[in-house]
Amino acid sequence: MIAYGSHVTEDESLPKAAAVVVASIVAASILASLLIFPLVFGNGVDPAQGPQLAFIVLPSIFVEMPGGAFVGTLFFVLLAFAALTSSIAGLEPAAGWLMERLAMGRVQAVSLVALAAWLLGLTTVLSFNHWRDWHPLDSYERFATATLFDLTDFLAANLLLPLGAFLTCVLVGWRLERETVAADFGAHSRLRGVLLVLLKYLCPLAIVGVLASAF
Repeated sequence: MIAYGSHVTEDESLPKAAAVVVASIVAASILASLLIFPLVFGNGVDPAQGPQLAFIVLPSIFVEMPGGAFVGTLFFVLLAFAALTSSIAGLEPAAGWLMERLAMGRVQAVSLVALAAWLLGLTTVLSFNHWRDWHPLDSYERFATATLFDLTDFLAANLLLPLGAFLTCVLVGWRLERETVAADFGAHSRLRGVLLVLLKYLCPLAIVGVLASAF
């Protein structure tokens, strides 16, 4: 959101862009659910298997279903596209910081960040083979059987994502100058007031609840 939003032109309507993004995400989620969960429940598979659901369980289902080769190929092509677009957004903040603070060129900065991400990613891949019996936090009961991949997934999904959302609410709701927010919303003054109330009060409380539920 921040990476792509930083490239929005001044004449672009933020409420309209946000509505389009939210609507597309909701539509894609509904369509994915209509595809995945009937297959999962129809084959008696536990839907709470996490990453294994996409990379282990679903391929075995696609093999057995009529037209499974086409559906499975389409599913993983779209999944790869979703991962690629998310990766671009994930690389941009770190690459932008390197270009601004260390005067690196874009190619050099992006290559450095991508290499670092690839090396870190290898550690999670090893969790499924050579390091599958290594449990870094086995002294804690909750994480006794958690591999490095499990810990990374927990950290990203349950801590970093909600924390990032919380800090975004604090930034926009409490720290940004009202003139800056007003300029971004343009003529949508009534909508701006409602969103600011949500960002200042309701959203932070909801996010704190999400963080608390992780423990």
